[in-house]
Amino acid sequence: MDLLDFKEWFESRGLRPFEYQHKLLQGLNEAYKEHEEVVLAACTGAGKTKMSIYFVEKYLKENKHSRVLILAHGTVVLRSQFHLSIAESRPSFTYKAIESRGELEESREQVVVTLPQTVSGQDLSGFDLLIVDEAHHFYFGKTVQDMINQGRFKKQLLLTGTPSSFVLRDYKILCIAENEVIDYGQISDLSIEIASSSYDFSMDDFNKSQNIKDGIKIDDAHTQFTMDELLKQIVKRLKSIHKNDPEAYYQLQGTVNWSLSFKSIGKTMIACQNQDQARSVANYMRKNGVSYALSTSHTDSESTEIDRFQDDPDCKLLIVVNRGVLGFNMPELETVIDMTLTQNIDRIKQLMGRVLRVHPNENKKLFVKIAPISLKEYYKYIMTCVMCLTDKEYLTTYNGKNFNSMRIPVKRITNPNPTENKKKTTSTNEFQPIDFEGMPSIELFKQLSNKEESVLNGYGYVELIDAVAQIGVLSKLPNDYWTYERCANESLKYTKKSDFQKWSAGAYNASFRNGWLDEICAHMETSRNGGYWTYERCAKEALKYNTRERFRKGSSGAYDKSRIKGWLDEICAHMETSRNGGYWTYERCAKEALKYNKRTDFCKGSGGAYNSAIKNNWLDEICAHMKTSRNGGYWTYERCAKEALKYNKRTDFCKGSGGAYDRSRIKGWLDEICAHMESAKTRKKK
Repeated sequence: MDLLDFKEWFESRGLRPFEYQHKLLQGLNEAYKEHEEVVLAACTGAGKTKMSIYFVEKYLKENKHSRVLILAHGTVVLRSQFHLSIAESRPSFTYKAIESRGELEESREQVVVTLPQTVSGQDLSGFDLLIVDEAHHFYFGKTVQDMINQGRFKKQLLLTGTPSSFVLRDYKILCIAENEVIDYGQISDLSIEIASSSYDFSMDDFNKSQNIKDGIKIDDAHTQFTMDELLKQIVKRLKSIHKNDPEAYYQLQGTVNWSLSFKSIGKTMIACQNQDQARSVANYMRKNGVSYALSTSHTDSESTEIDRFQDDPDCKLLIVVNRGVLGFNMPELETVIDMTLTQNIDRIKQLMGRVLRVHPNENKKLFVKIAPISLKEYYKYIMTCVMCLTDKEYLTTYNGKNFNSMRIPVKRITNPNPTENKKKTTSTNEFQPIDFEGMPSIELFKQLSNKEESVLNGYGYVELIDAVAQIGVLSKLPNDYWTYERCANESLKYTKKSDFQKWSAGAYNASFRNGWLDEICAHMETSRNGGYWTYERCAKEALKYNTRERFRKGSSGAYDKSRIKGWLDEICAHMETSRNGGYWTYERCAKEALKYNKRTDFCKGSGGAYNSAIKNNWLDEICAHMKTSRNGGYWTYERCAKEALKYNKRTDFCKGSGGAYDRSRIKGWLDEICAHMESAKTRKKK
């Protein structure tokens, strides 16, 4: 990727080109030589939307007949934001935002921006590049996966700021974190504060996603009391922040209510756990004379309240549940108060990202995390983990499930007498920092002094720039950290190699590089029974996949065994490869097709050749010898229509009767003969 061309594109649009952006874009080109799906994990402020637009422009210049489908998140706000970013970039390609289901069929634009629910179940075969924004949130959901299976996408670009779900599944990830961007002036001057509240919850009140369980009520009285105390703490903190600004400091003197304090706080977002809590906060603010916007799925389906909050200078407060947490781009937002009580590290980091963008006037910004009183010390270490994800080392290691096994100085102290003390405790010693594998524990959050008695005790804060500096020191392990002894001890925690690889990637990779893996994993299940993945089993497993990448993701045990034993080239000979331009050439596909008398058998018996033939429009030609062609075409309209009646979904029709499905697709009969089938939207309603 030419550096001068990159700089010219950005500068001609009034944007600053950064070296890290150029490296990431170069990395994308290289990554697509080996991978179909690539994750661009970039922190808030890094410019991943503009980078993706530049990538689209280059892609369409090199592939003039291609089309690009961009899936924004499931909200109108994020679709509008992405569409506006394209418009502001003045691209050479044509583009359109699709807002209703009927628009896609009529569109001819090269780039379409839409929401997944708007185009699910529709024909996407004309698009060959898929871009998914906020991909961590819904990429693995059924709606998007069905679209991927139904489409003909050659490449996928997955955008996210929290890549843990992709780390877990071992996707190709290109990453830029806050610790690399902060020096470029792209991140705001941010204070992060933790405050305990009168909310009193135990660990049993949280679900597997680390959020408050659905059936547990967040009491109105506790919400209102927390808001009363929060006002005092925020005013005190603002005085500290503005002590060198006489005008701002003067405004804070004598401030006793929310309405006046918002003049100093600036634009503020309060994130709530559920709609009941959001309504409780809204009622509280109404009684206190505060002008606010309330945006929930029940009250603001078109996100008009968010628009009002952005446009109305007198509306200082936005109250949300999930809206505004993901991807919301508003540099003027100065304060975020997280009242969700969530322990979900990714969700907290996404919410903190809303105040990472630099304010137009370079105003100081504030993020406040509210913690239950009985777990306040534990929340300090949760927030330490969140802060650790500002470092690339941690961001590319955290997989959403390995919080306690990462090199983060956090550990929960378990009760040695579980039958005792079952009641909720207000002890501050339930959790404490520890030395992990010889690494020093750190205390990021400084203690806030609070002479007044208050349940909402502002007990810890840190400046972002200080946290990034401390974590940078902590994250740097010596190259020889994972010795044989440490790897062997780490492997004893697991009974399967796949678990060892997922939960302790550093030790696993070091063991593989040094040839220790088989030896230190001898105690594991696959070794005790002589090794499940024999050559025959690996070869049989490999036949299920068309590319090595899919084989690796779908059956890592068989893939790793084959790689270690040197069987990969042999058992993957039938697969497509990226390096040689595609294994399934016309000649190989034609030769493979001669083994079958029916297209359905061809599809089932040699998926790789069949799919390549479809992609390259060779199918009719290389299947001319088959029964469906010798008798003038077996799949007539009537036979296809009758066959379609056996299925309730197009995906089942495609899998169960590939010949009828393909003939109907080619002839343009699909919509008509599938009219009886359930749409994705109908299934979702059920």
